[in-house]
Amino acid sequence: MHDPHLAILAAYGDVLSLDRRTSEDLLCVRRKEPVIGALIGEVRNVSVIEALLN
Repeated sequence: MHDPHLAILAAYGDVLSLDRRTSEDLLCVRRKEPVIGALIGEVRNVSVIEALLN
């Protein structure tokens, strides 16, 4: 699955690891919609899959 499909699950996790573009989009939504922003935990930029292991 691609990041936009998984981003809908952001409210169910503590940390959401996304590519740069999707994380920027989600952070923009967070700023514009405080109610949605309150549901989203930490958002991290991850450029390579190995970074998820750290």
